[in-house]
Amino acid sequence: MERNQLLTIAAVVAICGSVVPTVAAAGPTLAETGDDWPTDRGDLGRTGVNAGNAPTGPNATVERDYPGTGTEFGEPTAPAVVDGTMYVGYDDTGGDVSYQSKGHLVAYDASTGDVLWNRSRFPKIRQTPTVTDGRVYVSGRGPYDSGMGQVTGDTRGGVFSLNATTGDVRWARNGSDFDRVTGHLVADGRVYVQQPRVLRALNATTGATVWSRSDVSADAMAWGNGTLVAVSEGSDGPTVTALDPATGDQRWATTTSTDDEYVDPGGVAVANDTVYVSDGENNVSALAVDGGSVEWTTALRSETGDVPAESASAPAVAAGVVYVSTTDDAVGTVHAVDAETGATAWRFERAEAELFAPTVANRTVYVGAKQAAEAGHLSADGVYALNATDGGERWNFARQEFIDRSVVSTTPASGKVYVTVREREIFFNSGSLYTLESTDEAVGPRHQFREGQPVTYEPTLTVTTTPPDAEHRDLDAGTNVTLTANASDPDGTVAAIEWDLGNTGTVDRSGEHITVPLDYCGTLVVRVRVTDDSGETVSEWIRLST
Repeated sequence: MERNQLLTIAAVVAICGSVVPTVAAAGPTLAETGDDWPTDRGDLGRTGVNAGNAPTGPNATVERDYPGTGTEFGEPTAPAVVDGTMYVGYDDTGGDVSYQSKGHLVAYDASTGDVLWNRSRFPKIRQTPTVTDGRVYVSGRGPYDSGMGQVTGDTRGGVFSLNATTGDVRWARNGSDFDRVTGHLVADGRVYVQQPRVLRALNATTGATVWSRSDVSADAMAWGNGTLVAVSEGSDGPTVTALDPATGDQRWATTTSTDDEYVDPGGVAVANDTVYVSDGENNVSALAVDGGSVEWTTALRSETGDVPAESASAPAVAAGVVYVSTTDDAVGTVHAVDAETGATAWRFERAEAELFAPTVANRTVYVGAKQAAEAGHLSADGVYALNATDGGERWNFARQEFIDRSVVSTTPASGKVYVTVREREIFFNSGSLYTLESTDEAVGPRHQFREGQPVTYEPTLTVTTTPPDAEHRDLDAGTNVTLTANASDPDGTVAAIEWDLGNTGTVDRSGEHITVPLDYCGTLVVRVRVTDDSGETVSEWIRLST
């Protein structure tokens, strides 16, 4: 039976904003058991691993599409699955023309798909709920813009604790100082809340503030070995900070290696006395939980062309291996890295695929993917299932969702894989949630990703001038300008460099260097096109003025 009632957050027990003594809080502690998936990335360490069963194939098929997704409730989060109940948060902001933050929390019977309860009047929920000791915790951000519509207590961001069986609210922290909550973690009787430039700890039973720090930020958090680990963007790369979870005192802080400034962290996991951090570009690092020393850093590269990877995902850590997905313009790659040494054990690649954060169960790596289907020309969303030992493909499943800029999450739990497809933080309600199970039957081409596509990289090209920066200034009439095409090909050779003087669509010259006499007054547009040995091209243009 579905019980659909509105929450009145204002009627919840008032929460004191003062700091309470920083002693160990008695209360809920997250249990990690069996086939359950009780929190974001599966456990307190955010390892992305389930010790239970999950589909291994030889093929996979949809067991159930869950109701309430899409326009009814909004975009779903990846679920928490505990004791036969699935808990899903929704972002329904796109259903409001004013784009006020709106969300739902829904509990389903995981075996039948029936809605057990549905609670609304939350802010948008975009992180997996946390379920522990009979309670479910959710967090959400407030309005996209404080000038959009009227901000009310119902739409403000905050952190909420509910009875997991009935959906009744136990406490709420949703004042104006909680508008920009971006995530939470529940451990050792406390709820750790991440906000821009603020990290808080709340008593998990009452919601009262235990401690708060305005000098520590967290883009991602994990917990292990009695330590709270926060990762944030830093001026020299991601900063990893270890805190005493009871007091908030800093134990150590380390900046991980990166070639770029202000790189968003890809994610963090804690396992076996080690913190594993991906930097959102192509580096994954291992740090000692005790002291924060960097044990190794590996720069991830594609197998084809040995090209530096991009967009490293959150890591999964299982059986001595760290799994990370990367995506660049040509290829999506899953990297298996030795957790002790950082050496690459294997790589799985698919041309023109976008791959998302891996999860692991039953010696299988599950990777959300966006790629063209075998039949048709439209992009499809789905899952690759890989052998965790060698990266061999066990099966894949795809279906066209018609969701723009989608993100695909995998949740292995209760012997199935829950697949969540949603958009990246934009003003629509597109999303779906379904479960996959193993099948011996063949799967049609519309539900298979396209395979056999060669991985080809475009050539790279920059243009320099002599005199320097000629394109950025007016030159004297009669000046001779030498243009140099600095071209290379990551996975082959440059076959041709062609110049079009005047942007007329014709090739006037060829070669790496050309000299152009500016014997006139006016502007000349020069376009250069580089073609590699696989037929891939790249073009640049430059404007010269006298």
